[in-house]
Amino acid sequence: LHWRPRDMQGIVLSARLVGLTDTTLGVQQTKPVSVALQVTNLSKKDVNIELLFATPTENDNPCKSLLWLQSKRPLGKVAQEDASFTLVEMLPLHEGTITLEGIKLKDLTDGTIYAPITLPQIFIRSSK
Repeated sequence: LHWRPRDMQGIVLSARLVGLTDTTLGVQQTKPVSVALQVTNLSKKDVNIELLFATPTENDNPCKSLLWLQSKRPLGKVAQEDASFTLVEMLPLHEGTITLEGIKLKDLTDGTIYAPITLPQIFIRSSK
């Protein structure tokens, strides 16, 4: 039985790097980076959300670009037309544009899991 998570209507997910003066990593120096995730609720109802993180496998994406350093992060209640922020850590596996794959949103009210329509991206460059 195959299933695909539904898109969550009215919820916007965005991301940005934090804690770096620039977005460079040494050539042999791969280290975790902090990413600020913002979940904005544009719907007309309050939602109780948990973020789920799954590192892509070789089957999902043979050019795996990141490792998530946690598997979930509760956000709690996000009121209608409001936003919630959280910091998460990930390990970039290459330089360049990295799509933040493996993020899903879980509605804790009914347990439904949603996949964002568009995944956020960050940019990491090597300091060669």
